[in-house]
Amino acid sequence: MGTLKNLEQDTDDKLLRRTKELDACFMVPSEEMSELNMLRDKRLNSTDIMQLVLSLIEDRKQLELELSSQIKARLTERFAAKEQYK
Repeated sequence: MGTLKNLEQDTDDKLLRRTKELDACFMVPSEEMSELNMLRDKRLNSTDIMQLVLSLIEDRKQLELELSSQIKARLTERFAAKEQYK
């Protein structure tokens, strides 16, 4: 049973590391933040707005895929561990 707990802890540690990596990816650097503030303060044309929206949609899709992949991997590891110790 100790091995199962070790496997779960390893999995939790991997997921925590991955979460921190993803958090770092989505931290907005200060130069981008000032650029975003400038965008907020000026009027954007429809093409600029559309590009921004499409970029946000793509980012969201990537996040959803990453999250789904991580959840599936964790479930698979836990199922395999439980099967091994039946």
